[in-house]
Amino acid sequence: MKNTVPSFALALTLAAAGLCAVGAPAARAADGKAASGADKVLATVNGAPITEQMFEFYARQRAERHPGSNASVDRKKILDELINLEVVVQDAERKNIQKRPDVKAQLDWQRRNLLASVDLREYLMTQPISKKDLQSAYDDALKNFPDTEYHARHILLKTRKEADEVIAQLNKGADFAKLAKEKSIGPTGKKGGDLGWFSPDQMVKPFADAVAKLKKGQYTKQPVKTRFGWHVIELEGVRKVKPPSLDDVKNQLESEIRNHQVQAYVNKLRESAKVEMSP
Repeated sequence: MKNTVPSFALALTLAAAGLCAVGAPAARAADGKAASGADKVLATVNGAPITEQMFEFYARQRAERHPGSNASVDRKKILDELINLEVVVQDAERKNIQKRPDVKAQLDWQRRNLLASVDLREYLMTQPISKKDLQSAYDDALKNFPDTEYHARHILLKTRKEADEVIAQLNKGADFAKLAKEKSIGPTGKKGGDLGWFSPDQMVKPFADAVAKLKKGQYTKQPVKTRFGWHVIELEGVRKVKPPSLDDVKNQLESEIRNHQVQAYVNKLRESAKVEMSP
Protein backbone atom coordinates (compact mmCIF):
# COMPACT_ATOMS: atom_id res chain seq x y z
CA MET A 1 0.00 0.00 0.00
CA LYS A 2 1.30 3.40 -0.92
CA ASN A 3 2.22 5.88 1.81
CA THR A 4 1.17 9.39 0.79
CA VAL A 5 1.99 11.08 4.10
CA PRO A 6 4.27 14.11 3.68
CA SER A 7 7.90 13.33 4.46
CA PHE A 8 8.03 16.22 6.93
CA ALA A 9 5.40 14.59 9.10
CA LEU A 10 7.13 11.24 8.82
CA ALA A 11 10.47 12.71 9.89
CA LEU A 12 8.94 14.37 12.92
CA THR A 13 7.02 11.27 13.89
CA LEU A 14 10.11 9.12 13.68
CA ALA A 15 12.05 11.63 15.73
CA ALA A 16 9.33 11.61 18.36
CA ALA A 17 9.15 7.83 18.41
CA GLY A 18 12.89 7.66 18.92
CA LEU A 19 12.54 9.58 22.13
CA CYS A 20 9.63 7.65 23.58
CA ALA A 21 11.75 5.75 26.06
CA VAL A 22 14.60 8.20 26.44
CA GLY A 23 14.94 11.10 28.81
CA ALA A 24 17.41 13.97 28.64
CA PRO A 25 20.68 13.41 30.51
CA ALA A 26 21.30 15.38 33.67
CA ALA A 27 22.90 18.75 33.10
CA ARG A 28 26.32 19.51 34.58
CA ALA A 29 26.30 22.41 36.96
CA ALA A 30 29.02 25.03 36.87
CA ASP A 31 30.21 24.10 40.36
CA GLY A 32 30.84 20.51 39.32
CA LYS A 33 27.81 19.11 41.15
CA ALA A 34 24.96 17.28 39.50
CA ALA A 35 22.01 19.47 38.53
CA SER A 36 18.93 19.55 40.72
CA GLY A 37 17.06 16.23 40.67
CA ALA A 38 20.04 14.29 39.37
CA ASP A 39 20.63 10.87 40.90
CA LYS A 40 23.55 8.75 41.99
CA VAL A 41 26.99 9.95 40.87
CA LEU A 42 28.97 7.11 39.30
CA ALA A 43 32.19 9.02 38.64
CA THR A 44 33.61 12.53 38.41
CA VAL A 45 35.93 13.93 35.76
CA ASN A 46 37.80 17.02 36.95
CA GLY A 47 34.93 17.56 39.36
CA ALA A 48 32.18 17.13 36.78
CA PRO A 49 29.78 14.30 37.72
CA ILE A 50 28.66 11.41 35.58
CA THR A 51 25.32 10.28 36.99
CA GLU A 52 23.22 7.15 36.74
CA GLN A 53 20.73 9.10 34.64
CA MET A 54 23.45 10.10 32.19
CA PHE A 55 24.65 6.49 32.13
CA GLU A 56 21.18 5.14 31.32
CA PHE A 57 20.63 7.73 28.61
CA TYR A 58 23.96 6.95 26.95
CA ALA A 59 23.37 3.19 27.23
CA ARG A 60 20.00 3.54 25.46
CA GLN A 61 21.52 5.64 22.70
CA ARG A 62 24.33 3.13 22.33
CA ALA A 63 21.88 0.24 22.05
CA GLU A 64 19.89 2.05 19.36
CA ARG A 65 23.02 2.64 17.29
CA HIS A 66 24.28 -0.92 17.77
CA PRO A 67 21.30 -3.26 18.38
CA GLY A 68 22.20 -6.22 20.54
CA SER A 69 25.68 -4.95 21.39
CA ASN A 70 24.90 -3.96 24.99
CA ALA A 71 23.93 -7.52 25.88
CA SER A 72 27.61 -8.48 26.04
CA VAL A 73 28.98 -5.16 27.32
CA ASP A 74 29.37 -4.67 31.06
CA ARG A 75 28.65 -1.47 32.93
CA LYS A 76 32.33 -0.69 33.41
CA LYS A 77 32.95 -0.55 29.65
CA ILE A 78 30.01 1.78 29.11
CA LEU A 79 31.13 3.97 32.02
CA ASP A 80 34.65 4.07 30.59
CA GLU A 81 33.20 5.30 27.29
CA LEU A 82 31.27 8.01 29.12
CA ILE A 83 34.42 9.11 30.96
CA ASN A 84 36.32 9.26 27.67
CA LEU A 85 33.52 11.33 26.18
CA GLU A 86 33.57 13.73 29.14
CA VAL A 87 37.36 14.16 28.86
CA VAL A 88 37.02 15.16 25.20
CA VAL A 89 34.06 17.45 25.93
CA GLN A 90 36.02 19.27 28.60
CA ASP A 91 38.94 19.65 26.22
CA ALA A 92 36.60 21.18 23.63
CA GLU A 93 35.17 23.57 26.23
CA ARG A 94 38.65 24.70 27.28
CA LYS A 95 39.26 25.60 23.64
CA ASN A 96 35.89 27.45 23.54
CA ILE A 97 34.77 25.34 20.62
CA GLN A 98 31.20 25.70 21.89
CA LYS A 99 31.41 29.46 21.22
CA ARG A 100 32.26 29.13 17.53
CA PRO A 101 29.41 30.39 15.30
CA ASP A 102 29.11 27.15 13.31
CA VAL A 103 29.12 25.01 16.46
CA LYS A 104 26.63 27.29 18.22
CA ALA A 105 24.35 26.95 15.20
CA GLN A 106 24.56 23.15 15.35
CA LEU A 107 23.89 23.11 19.08
CA ASP A 108 20.88 25.36 18.58
CA TRP A 109 19.60 23.07 15.82
CA GLN A 110 19.94 20.01 18.05
CA ARG A 111 18.07 21.87 20.80
CA ARG A 112 15.23 22.70 18.39
CA ASN A 113 15.00 19.12 17.20
CA LEU A 114 14.89 17.81 20.75
CA LEU A 115 12.19 20.25 21.86
CA ALA A 116 10.06 19.57 18.78
CA SER A 117 10.47 15.80 19.15
CA VAL A 118 9.48 15.78 22.81
CA ASP A 119 6.51 18.06 22.12
CA LEU A 120 5.26 15.75 19.37
CA ARG A 121 5.86 12.66 21.47
CA GLU A 122 3.78 14.08 24.31
CA TYR A 123 1.04 15.12 21.87
CA LEU A 124 0.88 11.63 20.36
CA MET A 125 0.54 10.13 23.83
CA THR A 126 -2.80 11.98 24.10
CA GLN A 127 -3.99 10.58 20.76
CA PRO A 128 -4.59 6.84 21.16
CA ILE A 129 -5.31 4.82 18.02
CA SER A 130 -8.60 2.95 18.36
CA LYS A 131 -9.70 -0.21 16.56
CA LYS A 132 -12.16 1.96 14.67
CA ASP A 133 -9.30 4.20 13.47
CA LEU A 134 -7.35 1.17 12.25
CA GLN A 135 -10.36 -0.33 10.48
CA SER A 136 -11.13 2.98 8.77
CA ALA A 137 -7.53 3.35 7.60
CA TYR A 138 -7.56 -0.25 6.37
CA ASP A 139 -10.80 0.25 4.43
CA ASP A 140 -9.43 3.40 2.80
CA ALA A 141 -6.24 1.59 1.82
CA LEU A 142 -8.19 -1.27 0.24
CA LYS A 143 -9.94 1.19 -2.08
CA ASN A 144 -6.59 1.91 -3.73
CA PHE A 145 -5.13 -1.57 -3.45
CA PRO A 146 -4.40 -3.02 -6.91
CA ASP A 147 -6.16 -6.39 -7.17
CA THR A 148 -4.36 -7.39 -10.38
CA GLU A 149 -0.71 -8.05 -11.18
CA TYR A 150 0.88 -8.41 -14.58
CA HIS A 151 3.88 -10.31 -15.89
CA ALA A 152 5.40 -8.64 -18.92
CA ARG A 153 8.49 -8.16 -21.04
CA HIS A 154 9.55 -4.96 -22.71
CA ILE A 155 12.10 -3.65 -25.16
CA LEU A 156 13.28 -0.12 -24.39
CA LEU A 157 14.57 1.97 -27.27
CA LYS A 158 15.80 5.53 -27.74
CA THR A 159 13.66 6.53 -30.74
CA ARG A 160 10.21 5.93 -32.17
CA LYS A 161 11.81 4.77 -35.41
CA GLU A 162 13.75 2.02 -33.62
CA ALA A 163 10.60 0.92 -31.79
CA ASP A 164 8.64 0.76 -35.05
CA GLU A 165 11.38 -1.39 -36.58
CA VAL A 166 11.22 -3.82 -33.63
CA ILE A 167 7.43 -4.09 -33.97
CA ALA A 168 7.86 -4.78 -37.69
CA GLN A 169 10.21 -7.66 -36.85
CA LEU A 170 7.76 -9.04 -34.29
CA ASN A 171 5.00 -8.90 -36.90
CA LYS A 172 7.18 -11.15 -39.05
CA GLY A 173 7.49 -13.70 -36.25
CA ALA A 174 10.68 -12.61 -34.48
CA ASP A 175 11.19 -13.88 -30.92
CA PHE A 176 10.45 -11.14 -28.37
CA ALA A 177 13.00 -12.22 -25.75
CA LYS A 178 15.74 -12.56 -28.34
CA LEU A 179 15.01 -9.09 -29.73
CA ALA A 180 15.06 -7.66 -26.19
CA LYS A 181 18.54 -9.08 -25.61
CA GLU A 182 19.75 -7.62 -28.90
CA LYS A 183 17.98 -4.26 -28.96
CA SER A 184 16.83 -3.14 -25.51
CA ILE A 185 18.79 -0.38 -23.78
CA GLY A 186 17.01 -1.09 -20.47
CA PRO A 187 18.54 -3.01 -17.55
CA THR A 188 16.25 -6.00 -18.18
CA GLY A 189 17.47 -6.43 -21.74
CA LYS A 190 19.95 -9.12 -20.71
CA LYS A 191 17.02 -11.11 -19.28
CA GLY A 192 15.03 -10.90 -22.47
CA GLY A 193 13.18 -7.84 -21.20
CA ASP A 194 11.52 -9.81 -18.39
CA LEU A 195 10.01 -7.48 -15.77
CA GLY A 196 8.55 -10.19 -13.57
CA TRP A 197 5.24 -9.65 -11.78
CA PHE A 198 4.22 -6.08 -10.95
CA SER A 199 1.16 -4.05 -10.03
CA PRO A 200 0.07 -1.06 -12.16
CA ASP A 201 1.12 1.48 -9.54
CA GLN A 202 4.71 0.24 -9.78
CA MET A 203 4.97 1.48 -13.37
CA VAL A 204 4.64 4.91 -14.95
CA LYS A 205 1.07 5.51 -16.13
CA PRO A 206 1.54 5.25 -19.93
CA PHE A 207 3.28 1.88 -19.47
CA ALA A 208 0.68 0.57 -17.00
CA ASP A 209 -2.21 1.70 -19.21
CA ALA A 210 -0.71 -0.06 -22.24
CA VAL A 211 -0.18 -3.32 -20.33
CA ALA A 212 -3.78 -3.30 -19.03
CA LYS A 213 -5.10 -3.23 -22.61
CA LEU A 214 -3.18 -6.32 -23.70
CA LYS A 215 -4.27 -9.93 -23.60
CA LYS A 216 -1.88 -12.72 -22.66
CA GLY A 217 0.60 -13.32 -25.47
CA GLN A 218 -0.07 -10.00 -27.19
CA TYR A 219 2.44 -7.19 -27.71
CA THR A 220 1.86 -3.48 -28.31
CA LYS A 221 1.29 -2.70 -31.99
CA GLN A 222 2.25 0.94 -31.34
CA PRO A 223 5.30 2.02 -29.31
CA VAL A 224 4.62 3.37 -25.82
CA LYS A 225 6.35 6.65 -24.91
CA THR A 226 7.49 7.32 -21.34
CA ARG A 227 10.17 9.53 -19.81
CA PHE A 228 12.56 6.58 -20.16
CA GLY A 229 12.18 6.24 -23.91
CA TRP A 230 10.06 4.15 -26.31
CA HIS A 231 8.74 0.77 -25.18
CA VAL A 232 7.50 -2.30 -26.99
CA ILE A 233 5.64 -4.46 -24.45
CA GLU A 234 4.56 -8.12 -24.44
CA LEU A 235 2.15 -9.46 -21.82
CA GLU A 236 3.17 -12.81 -20.35
CA GLY A 237 0.40 -13.28 -17.80
CA VAL A 238 -2.23 -11.80 -15.48
CA ARG A 239 -3.22 -12.84 -11.95
CA LYS A 240 -5.53 -11.66 -9.21
CA VAL A 241 -3.96 -10.58 -5.93
CA LYS A 242 -5.49 -11.12 -2.52
CA PRO A 243 -5.15 -8.01 -0.33
CA PRO A 244 -3.25 -8.33 2.96
CA SER A 245 -5.27 -8.74 6.15
CA LEU A 246 -5.61 -5.96 8.70
CA ASP A 247 -3.21 -7.81 11.01
CA ASP A 248 -0.61 -8.02 8.25
CA VAL A 249 -0.51 -4.24 7.77
CA LYS A 250 -1.42 -3.10 11.28
CA ASN A 251 2.00 -1.64 12.07
CA GLN A 252 2.18 0.22 8.78
CA LEU A 253 -1.33 1.62 9.24
CA GLU A 254 -0.49 2.78 12.76
CA SER A 255 2.55 4.60 11.41
CA GLU A 256 0.47 6.28 8.72
CA ILE A 257 -2.16 7.34 11.26
CA ARG A 258 0.58 8.78 13.46
CA ASN A 259 1.99 10.67 10.50
CA HIS A 260 -1.41 12.18 9.76
CA GLN A 261 -1.86 13.11 13.41
CA VAL A 262 1.48 14.89 13.47
CA GLN A 263 0.78 16.71 10.22
CA ALA A 264 -2.64 17.85 11.48
CA TYR A 265 -1.11 19.05 14.75
CA VAL A 266 1.67 20.97 12.97
CA ASN A 267 -0.88 22.53 10.61
CA LYS A 268 -2.98 23.62 13.58
CA LEU A 269 0.01 25.22 15.28
CA ARG A 270 0.98 26.98 12.09
CA GLU A 271 -2.52 28.36 11.54
CA SER A 272 -2.38 30.02 14.95
CA ALA A 273 1.16 31.34 14.44
CA LYS A 274 2.05 34.72 12.99
CA VAL A 275 4.32 33.87 10.06
CA GLU A 276 5.91 36.67 8.05
CA MET A 277 7.82 35.71 4.94
CA SER A 278 10.71 37.88 3.82
CA PRO A 279 10.56 39.18 0.23
